Amino acid sequence: MATLSKHGKEIGRIEFIKKTLVYFENGDILEDTGFGWKMYGKLKDGVDPCNQIQIMRDIHKNKLSTIPGLSRYHELLCDVPLSKRWMLIDCIHANPQDPDGVWSDANDVAGIGVSIEDVIEMCKLYLAFSTRSNRASHNKLRFELMEK
Repeated sequence: MATLSKHGKEIGRIEFIKKTLVYFENGDILEDTGFGWKMYGKLKDGVDPCNQIQIMRDIHKNKLSTIPGLSRYHELLCDVPLSKRWMLIDCIHANPQDPDGVWSDANDVAGIGVSIEDVIEMCKLYLAFSTRSNRASHNKLRFELMEK
């Protein structure tokens, strides 16, 4: 397991739905998926870490803004500690039509401590953008098959 302090000065973090990446001045990139820090990678010599983290932030921000509801879903999930976030995501993905069941599993079983209002909103958002992306994938596949 990696230690943050051993890699020099931290220049920035990017928080994704399922992980956090930390960039350092020396080019090291560490990752935490909720189970401790691990070495994720190292930037090539000559690549400016400050510039690279800004590029990655822009890409992440763009991805969140292209799918309606994903940004708010991300915001709500990031309020949950990373070590327990994966359990909440699994609960939502398993049964998004039953927010009460998701809330019960998240609080009673996993001990996450998320409000019922937030769970209801996350389930609605997940249903909205997952249905939209599945429909888009289906239409793309159908179009590709029609071309053949």
